Amino acid sequence: MSKLGEFLKTERIKKHIDFDTITDKTRISEEILLRLEAGEFSKLPSYVHARNFVKTYANFLKLEPEQVDALFDEECTKESFNREIHYVASPVTHEPIDRKSPVGFVAALIIVLILVIAGVYFFMSMKNNNAMDRKETKISIAEPAPLSGDSEPKSVIPQAEPVDNATAEAPAVVESPEAQAESKPAEKTETVKTAAEAQPRPLPASVPSPAPGMKAVVLSFNDVCWVNIEIDNGTVYDFIAEKGIERTVEFKDYFVLNLGNAAAAEVHDKTTRYRGFGEYRKPVKNLKFSYNASGKLIYQKQN
Repeated sequence: MSKLGEFLKTERIKKHIDFDTITDKTRISEEILLRLEAGEFSKLPSYVHARNFVKTYANFLKLEPEQVDALFDEECTKESFNREIHYVASPVTHEPIDRKSPVGFVAALIIVLILVIAGVYFFMSMKNNNAMDRKETKISIAEPAPLSGDSEPKSVIPQAEPVDNATAEAPAVVESPEAQAESKPAEKTETVKTAAEAQPRPLPASVPSPAPGMKAVVLSFNDVCWVNIEIDNGTVYDFIAEKGIERTVEFKDYFVLNLGNAAAAEVHDKTTRYRGFGEYRKPVKNLKFSYNASGKLIYQKQN
C-alpha cells in the first residue's frame, strides 16, 4: 500500500472533489490520477513526469509540499525507472542441406522455352493471315454530304459553368523561423491548387474570453505530443496532448512552451497563428510567447 497514494486519495475524498474537476484545473488525465493514488509511479513515462504530476496534484489539494516530497522520495527514486533488458540467444543448429539434382530444373527450363517458341510462332502466323485478309478486302469510303449554307462544318465548343470564386478572408498564418529555414522553393511543374485548397485553414470564430487583466491563446495539436507550459505566475502544466485536441492558455505577461514533438503543435489567437517549431518527433524547449507594444502575439526561443 502506497502511503503517498493513500494520502492523496484521502484528501481528495475529504474535500469532495471529483476527477473531472481536477482534470479541468490541472490538465492531468483521470488515468494518471488513478495511478498516482495507487502509488504506481514507475508506470509513468519517467521520474520527472512522476514528480511533476505529484507536485501539481498536491498543490491543487493544498497539501504541505515538505510532507509530500518526503513521501515521494521514500516511495519513488530514479532507479525505479531503469528498465532491465534481457537478451536471449537462440542455440545454433546445423541442419543438412537438401541438394536436389539439377536434372529436374533443366527439364522444366526446356519445356518453358518450347512453349515460348510455340507462342511466338503462333502469334506471327496470325499476324501474317490478318495482313493478307486486309489486302484482299476492298473498302469503300462514302463522301460526306455537303452542308447547307456553310462550306465547312463548325465545331461546337462547350462552355464552362460559372464558378463562384468568392472566398472568406482568413487570418494571417506565420511560419516559425525553423519551418522557414527548412522550406524549399516550389517546382515550376507543381500542380495548381484550387481556391479552397490554397486558402489557409480558418481559425475558430473567437478565442475564449480570459479573466480581467489576463490574455488567452489557443494550442492545437495534430499529433500526440508531450507538453510542458510555465505561466508567468509560476503555474506549471505538464501533460500528454492527444491528436486533435485544443487547450486554452491564460497568462498575464508571458508563458514558456516546451514540446516533445515540435511539428505537432500550433499556437494562435484571433489574428496570428504560429506553427512548424521544428522537425517531426523532435523536442523543442524554451519558446517564450508574449504580446508586443502593438498588441501582436510574438515569440522567441530562449537559451
